[in-house]
Amino acid sequence: MASDRATRLRRLARTLTERFGLALHRHGAVEAEWSGSARAWTFAWTDGPTVPQVRAACREAEPAAGEGLRYARTLSQDAVALGAVRLTVSSTGTSRRPLLRPADIEALLRDEPFPMPRTDRERALVYAVVYEIHDAHHRNQARAEEICGLINQYGLAMFLRRCGAELSPVEILTAHYAATHAHPAWRYQLAPMDADVLVRAVREDPRASAELITAALALLPGLPALFAGRGRTPDPSRARRADGVVRGRQGLFLPGRASGPGGVRPGARPALSHPPHTLPAMSVSLYYSAHRTTPLTEAESASIARVVAAHMASFPYSDEESLYVYDRRAAGPREIVAGSTKMPLDPGRLMPVIAHVLDSVTELRRAMPDAEWRVHMDDLDVPWDEAEGYALPGMRDADLIAELAAVPDGAAG
Repeated sequence: MASDRATRLRRLARTLTERFGLALHRHGAVEAEWSGSARAWTFAWTDGPTVPQVRAACREAEPAAGEGLRYARTLSQDAVALGAVRLTVSSTGTSRRPLLRPADIEALLRDEPFPMPRTDRERALVYAVVYEIHDAHHRNQARAEEICGLINQYGLAMFLRRCGAELSPVEILTAHYAATHAHPAWRYQLAPMDADVLVRAVREDPRASAELITAALALLPGLPALFAGRGRTPDPSRARRADGVVRGRQGLFLPGRASGPGGVRPGARPALSHPPHTLPAMSVSLYYSAHRTTPLTEAESASIARVVAAHMASFPYSDEESLYVYDRRAAGPREIVAGSTKMPLDPGRLMPVIAHVLDSVTELRRAMPDAEWRVHMDDLDVPWDEAEGYALPGMRDADLIAELAAVPDGAAG
């Protein structure tokens, strides 16, 4: 009788193997195993379907044979590494770094059939973790305890670097600045730093490389079409040209989040007629203002009117916002000049507009040299130079302007 049941169970195990496609699975078939100490039969397999799936299939195929049957799904080394990676990454935002345990990985994957990497990054991290243990112990097997211990000790950033996975701009910057900015969550959990913090870090870093500058530019709403959302690695040659735009005498100049007026003001020129889906979510505005205790003289008012008129006459685009000086009746008690210009959404027009507006603001400042001036994009100041006035090095760079102009309008979406 016992031999008859053994035959039926082994036949049922073969049926399940075929039903779930395990004959083609690299971890093999469902096996019917007898335990003399437990006096029970167990269906055992690696990865593959979940226990509830196999149990239901048994009841459907041969209910009588499944009576008293036990089920045991084990996880392969790759599945354990996959679960460890997912648990570690998903723990971002917690106050304490979690310590992985094999039981936690079992619980995570208990209801997931055929656990496999969902992304190229997961696949690369799994390979790197397993390979590290194989190499360290000179064998082709990694135990669950070893996988957990390895990630608990070193975190994931080391393996991400070793496997050569492509990093997003925020990850490139975090990988470089995490240690100096006390951000251990990157080392262990691949949790990136805030974009604002990273942009400031590049701005304050006199040795920032072309790759770091390129990554910082990709985080800026003013240059979305250059690098963001492209699914490609930043181009160092492009970064070297961009370097001239963002690196000034007082360190890096990098515009931050847009917080100024969002719409076109009265008197401004019409907005671009691109379809909405091609436009970035936000843009950056350039702000300029002058303060002093004494009001404008008639000569100074005439100078302002002359500069504005000359600017409007020579402005290169009829459908972009240019120099816009606010009505002084709405100004504060010490504010003698104030205005702003919304930067174009078309990346090819960005540099010419910046250059044209800054040249005009330079003329305004020279006409009122005793005022206290501020020119900025949000909270980041454009530096003043007595010889050049307001300028961003590289804003007249013909190569950079040509490259920006070559970016398709639809690429910004």
